[in-house]
Amino acid sequence: MHKNVSFGLARLLLSGHFDYSLRTKDDKEETTVKNIISSSQGNYSSFLEVSGTINSLIAKGGENHLRVLITGVAGFVGSHLADFLVSQGYEVWGIVCPGSNYESVEHLRHNVRLVRCDVRDEQAVKKALVDSSSQYIYHLAARTVTFESRRCPRETYEVNFLGTVNVLEGALALKESPHILIPTSAEMYGDVSAGRAPLEENEIFRPLHPYAVSKVAVHYLIQQYVRVHNLQVVEARAFNQIGPRQKLGFVVPDFAAQLAKVALGRDRNEIRVGNLKAQRDFLDVRDAVRAYVRLCEVGRPGEVYHVCSGIGVSIEDILKTLMKFVDVPVNVVIDPEKLRPIMAPILIGSNKKLVRETGWTPQIPLETSLRETFEFWLKNIEQEHTKGEA
Repeated sequence: MHKNVSFGLARLLLSGHFDYSLRTKDDKEETTVKNIISSSQGNYSSFLEVSGTINSLIAKGGENHLRVLITGVAGFVGSHLADFLVSQGYEVWGIVCPGSNYESVEHLRHNVRLVRCDVRDEQAVKKALVDSSSQYIYHLAARTVTFESRRCPRETYEVNFLGTVNVLEGALALKESPHILIPTSAEMYGDVSAGRAPLEENEIFRPLHPYAVSKVAVHYLIQQYVRVHNLQVVEARAFNQIGPRQKLGFVVPDFAAQLAKVALGRDRNEIRVGNLKAQRDFLDVRDAVRAYVRLCEVGRPGEVYHVCSGIGVSIEDILKTLMKFVDVPVNVVIDPEKLRPIMAPILIGSNKKLVRETGWTPQIPLETSLRETFEFWLKNIEQEHTKGEA
C-alpha cells in the first residue's frame, strides 16, 4: 500500500532493502548512530535520543512515506497500534507522558520518535502536532480505569476531555488537515437491558462513572469540531479490548496475573473475583488496532463506529477458560472489595457498520487472546521474581 520504507535504524543502515536516499552521506554520522544503537540496548534514557536520530535520517531522504502521531503510545492499545503501523511502513511519532513507563514500546525504540508531553499542556501538545506534521493522528491518551475515575474524577476529566480539546485545537494549527481517530467507550451506554443487545451506535447514553461521562463529553466535542471546523475526525467506540501488555485494573489481566502466580507456585491455589455474571464483548487488541487504522483511513468524519466482536461472553466463562491453562485446582473466592457499587450487567455491541464500511473482520479467537495474555503474565511474573533474586 505504501512504499516499502524500513523505519528500524538497524535495518535502515544494514539491510540493503532501502532507498539509498535515506542514507546520510556522512559515514561518520552512520557510525555514530550505530554506536548509539549499541549503547542504548535496554537503556530507556537513550530511547528518545536514538529515535530522534532515526527520524533525522529519515527526514533527509524520506518524502514518500506517511507519518502518524499516536498520543498515549506507551499504553496498552497505543503500543500495539505502533507495532502494526511500523510493520506497515509508516513513520511513527508517539507522545508519552513525562515520567511514564516506556516498557511496552521498548522493543520499538529504533522505530518510533517519542515526544515527552502531557496532553493537558496545550502548548506542548500544539508543538508536538506541528513538529510531527502527521497525516494521521490517533488520540489514545486517556485515563481508562473505571474505579480509578471514581477516586480521581478531576484528573479523569482533565486528561480525557481537556486533553482531547488540546489535540483538536492543535490540529487546527496544522497547514494540512490530518485524519484523526479518537476512541470512546461502550461504558458510555451504562445500564443497558439484556433485550437491547447487541447495541447499535445510536443507543442512548446512561453513564455510570466519571470515565464514561468524560467519554460522552468527548463524543460531543468531536461532533462540534467536525461540524464547526470541518476536521476529519472519526470516533471509534471501543468495547472490551484484551491481550498481552494490558495493565492490572481490568478483568482479564487481573484474572491472568492471579492464575499465573498460582501456576508458578508464587501464591496459594485460589483466585479472588468480583461479579462473574456480567456479560461483555471482548476483542483482541491487535484486531482492534487494525480496525482503528482502517477507520482513520476510510471512516466518515463525525461518524461513530463500534469496534467490537459482536459476541457476548460472561465474566464467568472468561475465568473458566483462563483456569484451563493452570495445571492445579484453583478455588474461586468472591471478594466483596472487587464488587463494584454500580456495574452495567451487559454490554455487547454490533460491529455491522464497521464491517460494512471498512471490510474489517476480527481474526484472533478469544481463547487465543486469553492464552497469550496468560502467557504474558507468566513471563512477566517470572521475570520480576528473577530480578528480585538478583
